[in-house]
Amino acid sequence: MVAAFKDCYFQCENEIIAVADKFLPQMEFYLFENTLPENNVTLQGRLQKAGIYFEEKLGKTLWQNLCNIFVETDNKAVAENAKKEMDVLKNAVFIKNATFVAVQKNFTADAYLRAKGDADLDFAKAAQAAAPTKNAIADSSSPHPVLLSRLKAWRKQTATDRNAELYMVISTPALTQLAEKLPITAKELGAIKGLGVIKVRQFGEEITDIITQYRHEYGIVKA
Repeated sequence: MVAAFKDCYFQCENEIIAVADKFLPQMEFYLFENTLPENNVTLQGRLQKAGIYFEEKLGKTLWQNLCNIFVETDNKAVAENAKKEMDVLKNAVFIKNATFVAVQKNFTADAYLRAKGDADLDFAKAAQAAAPTKNAIADSSSPHPVLLSRLKAWRKQTATDRNAELYMVISTPALTQLAEKLPITAKELGAIKGLGVIKVRQFGEEITDIITQYRHEYGIVKA
């Protein structure tokens, strides 16, 4: 997740902001002319070129990269806040991209404002359509994604039954280790960071049953 954010940051810094900074003085020059932007042929041409470039960088690259980021945490408050902030960022990118698409045809103030308003209304549906499934993102790097999904489903049900937060059952890092090392004995479970004696006593049998069944299904004799 952190690496994905860094990739988006460097792309934004180098391919969007740096180019926009070079374009800004030209815009200021054109806007100080007596001709209205709608009637300025040279400005229209520059806006069309800018629209094509920034649509590629915003709408076809940065937008999709942001939508592919899935923030996974055991803390509901952190997850909700992260989602809120991500939605603010994606909304800004989505709206700006829509305005760059609009200026490719012919810039007018009305068309620009209309594109901006329509994009704000369309954002929620577009974000939902572009978002990958939770398991596709969260489990894709695991050597045993099917098992990790099963363990997460078990944890969620256990947390619901106990009216507890997910991390109070087992932390996500511990689940990840379980899906990597495939422990099936109490001793092997005890070697998992985040699983103390109490956790092993509480949930050890259920966990090893899930892992044993998985190993049997996939013919894994030794982890």
